[in-house]
Amino acid sequence: MLAKVKFHCKEIVGSLQNGEYDIPEGSTVKDFMDFLQQQAGEIIPAENFDSMVYMVNGKPAQEDTLLTEGAFMRVLYKILGG
Repeated sequence: MLAKVKFHCKEIVGSLQNGEYDIPEGSTVKDFMDFLQQQAGEIIPAENFDSMVYMVNGKPAQEDTLLTEGAFMRVLYKILGG
């Protein structure tokens, strides 16, 4: 199935690229991130994942959120405040 990703935190995702990808049916946000790391040949450090939040089709998502055909995932920085 096709899914799109846009990174708004390029500093922490290294060489992972924005774009449209053909991923297996039944993939989750975590599966998609794992796939993207494998495609780029790069592993994102675990502490960088703590700085990310996900939006899928405009709604907040978790790593176990199931993606559907045509899903659009945004990866953003967490906003911290005081």
